[in-house]
Formats: sequence, structure tokens, C-alpha cells
Amino acid sequence: MSWFEILLSYSLPRGGDVHGRTAIAGNRKSEAIQRARVGTGILPVLIFCATAGCGFHLRGSGGALLPPTLATLRVVMTGTTINQPLAVAVREAVTQAGAKVVESGDVPTLSLLEERIESQVAAVRTTTGKASEYTLRYAVSFRLDGTQLVPVQTIRLQRDYSFDPNNIIAKEQEERDLQRDLRRDAAQQIVRRLARAVAPSAK
Repeated sequence: MSWFEILLSYSLPRGGDVHGRTAIAGNRKSEAIQRARVGTGILPVLIFCATAGCGFHLRGSGGALLPPTLATLRVVMTGTTINQPLAVAVREAVTQAGAKVVESGDVPTLSLLEERIESQVAAVRTTTGKASEYTLRYAVSFRLDGTQLVPVQTIRLQRDYSFDPNNIIAKEQEERDLQRDLRRDAAQQIVRRLARAVAPSAK
């Protein structure tokens, strides 16, 4: 064998080496895929543990779970500015949070005190000088009476929406839809505040 053939034999990869390296690469790829799958499975568990540890449970739109001391609850409208749609939204939120709403009895009472809705101009078209965007501000006050007292608190929310001066009917409809959404959001926040305020005393 000449010196050229000897060098050529050392420089070319052997069949066994090629198959061995391919197998090693395949094993590493398989291990990486398995680690990715394990990580994907762990993430939902971590998210669940984090939410459960905070005392909140994912239910419906993300409302809180009321403690046992508020398992039965009255919802009353004591303020003259409270509208019936708000009371309905609060009762629904309380029910979704695991409590039973009753009309009478010696049970904790959630009083809805005041509701305010204001619409203000947020932007004006420079070409026409007419309003092009409005801000809808919403506020509701409440308190909890009974063995577990929660003093008067106020929920404040706001939403912006565009306005077409050539379509007044659409503006009125959008404003009604926003008011409905704001009441639902406020009802959920009321329940969450009750859960935070009452839960420590229930232990």
C-alpha cells in the first residue's frame, strides 16, 4: 500500500463511526423533545398551583370563590341611584362565586349604595370641531353588614369608545353595551373584594 492510500484511509470516516454519530445525534434530539414535553406539562400545573394558593379559583370570567361565612347572602339596593341591572349582575356574580342569594333572613347583607355613570368628550376632530371619542366613567359604592363587616368601598371603572356624528343610534347602542359590561366588571370586583376582606377572618 502506498503512502497516499494510507493517508486516504485515515481521512475517510468509517461506516461504524458514521452510524455511531448518527445514533448519538438521534438520542440527543429525542432527549430534547422529551424535556420540552415535560416542561409543557409542568407549566399548567404551576399555573394552577399559583392561582389556588392565592385563594382564587378560575371560574367563569375569573371571579373569586366566597368563603363559607358568606355561603348565604342578601343583596339589597339601598341607594336611589342604583339600577336594577346592577343588582342582577351582582346577584349573578355572587352565585357564580359559590354563594346562595336569599331575599330575607339573618344573614350577611351586601348593600349597593350608589351608582354613577358619566360620559365625557375625550377627543375632538380638528376638521369639524365635533366629538370623535368619548370616555364612559362608572362608579359604584357598596358595603357588607353582618357578623363580617366590610366598610363602604367604591369601584371605579372607565371605557373609551369612538363616536360617529353621522350615526347617533350606533353611539347610543355602544354606550348601552359598555354600561352593561361595566356593571358586570364592577360586580366581579365587588365579589373579589369581599373574598379578600372576609377570608382572613374565616380561618
